[in-house]
Amino acid sequence: MRIVVLGDFHLNEAELDWSAQCMDDIRECEPDLVVPLGDFGSNRLIGGPEGLRQSHELLSRIGKPLRAILGNHDLQRESGGKGQEHGTMERELIQLFGQSAGYGVIEEADFRLFFVSTDPQPDDSCYHVQECYVSEEQFSWLTAKLQERSGVPVIMFTHAPPIGCGLRTVPGVHVRATNAYLDQNHDALRWHRLLRETPEIVLWFSAHYHLGHGYPDSKTNRFGTTFFITGVHGSATRDGDRLSRVIDIAGDGVRVQTLDHRQRRILPEADWAFPGSALELVDAKRKALSQTQVQAEAADDSELPVCEAICPLGDGIPSASGMAHMGRDRWLVAASDGYLWEVSADAEAILGTLHLGSPVNSVAIGRGETAYTADAKLFRADTRDLWRFAREPVDMKSRRYTELEDGAACVAYDAAGVLWAAVGCGLYAMEAKREDGAYAPVSGQKLIHTFPEPIVRLKAHDSGMIASSGSGTLYGMKDGQWIVLERHAVCWDAYGKDYAAIIKDGDRYELACKTETAPGRHRATLQGELEGSEQTQIVCLGGGHVLLGDAGTAYLWNVTGNDRCAIPTKTNVIAMCAARAAEAGDGNSRFALVVAGDGGFIRPQLQVWRYDRLAPKA
Repeated sequence: MRIVVLGDFHLNEAELDWSAQCMDDIRECEPDLVVPLGDFGSNRLIGGPEGLRQSHELLSRIGKPLRAILGNHDLQRESGGKGQEHGTMERELIQLFGQSAGYGVIEEADFRLFFVSTDPQPDDSCYHVQECYVSEEQFSWLTAKLQERSGVPVIMFTHAPPIGCGLRTVPGVHVRATNAYLDQNHDALRWHRLLRETPEIVLWFSAHYHLGHGYPDSKTNRFGTTFFITGVHGSATRDGDRLSRVIDIAGDGVRVQTLDHRQRRILPEADWAFPGSALELVDAKRKALSQTQVQAEAADDSELPVCEAICPLGDGIPSASGMAHMGRDRWLVAASDGYLWEVSADAEAILGTLHLGSPVNSVAIGRGETAYTADAKLFRADTRDLWRFAREPVDMKSRRYTELEDGAACVAYDAAGVLWAAVGCGLYAMEAKREDGAYAPVSGQKLIHTFPEPIVRLKAHDSGMIASSGSGTLYGMKDGQWIVLERHAVCWDAYGKDYAAIIKDGDRYELACKTETAPGRHRATLQGELEGSEQTQIVCLGGGHVLLGDAGTAYLWNVTGNDRCAIPTKTNVIAMCAARAAEAGDGNSRFALVVAGDGGFIRPQLQVWRYDRLAPKA
């Protein structure tokens, strides 16, 4: 069986002859089935029945069976109270394409084809009109239907891919708008669970991003399922490529190739091939799932750090000062292009951005909210509210913020949950805790202390608060008074009751570390491993452990035993962050590293690592 998969069917009314030619080329491929993945029509007509009719007229030129689904743009007039009656587009799709519903399944002897269509969103939970939403009715049908014919391979067709698939995204468009994945604002992780719990799902084709097939992450494999981006045939392309996918399923193999609409031919080299029957793909996935479990069990017994998750980030350069752990599997990473990404380690994907605009200077997490500074403003966002994401620039206008009189600042929540800001030489309380436990904003900026020089970093820990200046002086609060803890600090961090700093001492660098397991001052010479202080970072992990970032390499250092091991990240480390103290658990601790991309098309990544802080380190 030969299936041609068409990506987003956006039409340019000045190029309708081109689209007609592309349909003729598909006919020449002699497909048994053609699957258009949604978004039908020109900009003038898309989202209405006219866009479907315009597209169907062109698709009919192929003269082969069609099985279509709806995309996010097809529902843009029905979701969010836009006026078009719910169900209008599905009814038109059913009538034009002769289908029983937008979603459905085609049953073959040795495989099954599942089609998931986009539904209009409920009016009371439409966070972005362009979300690729799937109703409870459709998802329930899908999960029940997948239970039938155990062991028979399933090929999925959706407009957007599921979260966690690892396919290349467009961070500044779909990820920012929270419509990059199926049900991104509703229950995106249900697709992640479905993928892991259904060994029959072996291939998954999606579109949505308008990207070509030549990127390293245009095709990925997660838990034994192979995912494919499908390009576009027309001028909606984001990278100039005009491509479709061709699937050939035979008794002795399964093959996926690219139909290049510019060259008007199927490219000879396979994008992917499996040298066996479709039924054998299920066995291959079962083995992959089993290996994943075995690897997880082996990692549990390891005394060395283990990488638990790898999450692709955006295109901007991540900031070492704009990283924070929100709790559980969530991390924040600020970037040079003005985004403050919220990343889910469980899904291995970005969920959205809390900020749009100028780059973020400082980030802090406390009492269920995020505080951050950018463009001489202090912003706050409720981490439990789905409206926390800045999907469009207009969303920033409704974001709570405080103007900072003296420009850029750094912020921190203390142990009592009170928010503090250091602006220039001044330390300000931004609110006060009332007797009833509530937090009341302070009128204006309440100056608490003036330092002799501007403060560039502020952090609270169990013993109080630490601040540092641009010259490397480290200040700590003791008995209500600010004292000098260290001078010439290149970098520093605090965690629980511990703090650690890299100190420049003449032409040498040393580690000054105060921990519960090493009372008083504990020093260790770094033996010349630092190759320039501008590349140096340190993260205090607690329990006598620190992370040292040295010229792009991260080291886990057991200070008490003076044992170190390099973290095998493969690419340079850009930023580091410890999991919050409340997440430490029973000896297993976690930290996150942001590492550079590997090659021109691989973006920076967030990696979450776990280690046993009770075990000796090699």
